[in-house]
Amino acid sequence: MLKRFTFRNCYSFRDETVLSMEAVYAMKDNWGFVVDLGGESHRNCILPVAAIFGANAGGKSNVICALRDAAKNVCERTGWILNSPFSLTDEMNDEFEHNLNLLIGEYEFTYSYTANEREVIRESLKRSPIGHKDSKLVFSREGKTVKNPDALLDKTYFGAIEKAAQNTEYLIVNSVATLGIPGCSEIYRWCRSVLAVTLIKSEKERWEHLDAFAGELAGNVTLRNRLSEFIKRFDPAITSVRPFDIRGEESGKSKYILGIGHNFRNPNGSTGVKFFPAPRESNGTQKILELYPMLADALDNGKPLVIDELDTMFHPLVFKKIVALFNDKSTNPNKAQLIFASHNTEVMNREELRRDEIHIVEKNDDGVSSIFRLSDCVDEHGRKVRMDARYDRVYLEGLLGSIPSNFEDVIV
Repeated sequence: MLKRFTFRNCYSFRDETVLSMEAVYAMKDNWGFVVDLGGESHRNCILPVAAIFGANAGGKSNVICALRDAAKNVCERTGWILNSPFSLTDEMNDEFEHNLNLLIGEYEFTYSYTANEREVIRESLKRSPIGHKDSKLVFSREGKTVKNPDALLDKTYFGAIEKAAQNTEYLIVNSVATLGIPGCSEIYRWCRSVLAVTLIKSEKERWEHLDAFAGELAGNVTLRNRLSEFIKRFDPAITSVRPFDIRGEESGKSKYILGIGHNFRNPNGSTGVKFFPAPRESNGTQKILELYPMLADALDNGKPLVIDELDTMFHPLVFKKIVALFNDKSTNPNKAQLIFASHNTEVMNREELRRDEIHIVEKNDDGVSSIFRLSDCVDEHGRKVRMDARYDRVYLEGLLGSIPSNFEDVIV
């Protein structure tokens, strides 16, 4: 589980920035899930949802992209180290930092690295039992030199890390992930589990994705039935979702398309079901179909789901229900986490989100973005936003920032 993501010089964020999943105030028994990190403090709880709001071009998507880049740099090799540094300056500084605080099993891991597009400059991994303040260093790296000061690694493991450090084009964790080195394997597996949706797909890309999903459904009756029940909740006219086999160009090869069954009634009163290919459905239905595999995977296996513009193409009630699935411990028993960016304020209320689950992104006049939580906001008298306040009204009235000051003066 993600406890905290810290980053610097990434996209529109020039300074050190923190996306925190730590609860600021006590969690209710009927809200989401609680992870006890030891001790009596209510801060020892991890939240299931982080909702990111802000103006257009404020930096919401950049938070999502920075987290996606951090995960990909650990578990993939793209030929360069992923990041887009802050560029609204004459100073050429492409050095950036990513820091992941993760709770995995019985341990809290703190993994950080400093790099540029070409090479890793620094890298370190710390580990401590959950609930303990004192952490031990698994390894630290400065260029090609590594250290093992707390002797958590035996000679074989440390030798593998020393060898991996000689190639500064890749992170050590990326290079040694399959060797079972304590800490490295856990970080790698978590990063591989991140389900990230950062771009709105074109119609062609979406249809190709749905065709691929149809092939998956062809061999998984259970998933097919679950999807049918899920989508019927949002459109009662739909009866089921089925993959249909069509012959591909190569002999003996099968290609599948996704069919959506709809009830119909003839003028004579007789009824039946007709199936239509997924591209004939509404954009909202297509998005539900496209999102469902990742949604089910996250909730079934306790994975992090990271989505930009989650609300796009969705009815507000559909949007609210998806968020509620993660905040309800009965539908999220495996402690999956949802991190999403949105403009839709339908969920910006205490029934849907806690104050410490609501993150606001704001960009200043110099083009520098920053992020803060609603639970951290105070007025000129030092008073915090009340728990019973209308969060959406406070936000849309510009009292939390993130709304352009000259918005009302726009002329077309």
